[in-house]
Amino acid sequence: MKLLTELTSILIAANVNQKIRDEFVSLVHQSLLDEDDGIRDSGRLIAMAIREKANGWLEQEDMILLLEAQRDIAHIRANNAQIALNQRIQTLVIRLIDITLMSLTGVL
Repeated sequence: MKLLTELTSILIAANVNQKIRDEFVSLVHQSLLDEDDGIRDSGRLIAMAIREKANGWLEQEDMILLLEAQRDIAHIRANNAQIALNQRIQTLVIRLIDITLMSLTGVL
């Protein structure tokens, strides 16, 4: 997928730790292939937001707000979902958001 290749290049250029980068790209890939529309949309949105930030079209503060809002939505969906969907939301979407937020805030 072109988006995954582009995302990997962006993360390499940003000197993201390889283990974190590999986990992140794997989670994005899994989310893009998920059967749930919400999970696919979230994975795509996160990848696109990273691309937009890398291109200078999105400020860090806006990116953090966007991701925090997406995390809130994911928590609401997870709380209202069936167990299997809840686990996928927690495993994919919320972890993607957490990795991205930690990277943006310098925790990683």
